[in-house]
Amino acid sequence: MSNVFEAPLRLELRASRHRTGWLIAVHVLMLSTLPWLPSSGVRLLVVALVSVSLLRELHTHARNAARVVTLLWRSDGFWEIGAGSSRDIAVLSGPAFVHPRLVVLPLGKPGRRSRRHIAIFADSLDATAFRRLRVRLRFQAVSNSRTAANLSHSQL
Repeated sequence: MSNVFEAPLRLELRASRHRTGWLIAVHVLMLSTLPWLPSSGVRLLVVALVSVSLLRELHTHARNAARVVTLLWRSDGFWEIGAGSSRDIAVLSGPAFVHPRLVVLPLGKPGRRSRRHIAIFADSLDATAFRRLRVRLRFQAVSNSRTAANLSHSQL
């Protein structure tokens, strides 16, 4: 392998305190709109819906944290998503969001339109793996934009 970015990248995701904090903060922010709602019946309905949503999200987060979620970015560009005993194959179906503390991967099954966004917080991985993921995603975005620019220049 001549390029270090051609080597497969294996990511073992673990539970994230930052994700839990953001889930709670967003739901509390939704509840902060209660004073502007017209009636107490509507307020009660909003409190119930936000509470159910928070419990559902925390349950999903805890369930995903209980099983080992593994992402493998293969050298052919495909992603293997492993959760417990199940395996799935996906590709990046759009540009990834890359930030020093958060990466969001838009993964989709080849040949399908549906997407699955996977949010990876910095505390979900060890620092080295998170840095490698961010660098590889940025390198891929730069190389894709250069390829697109070369194609557009060659069509002139």
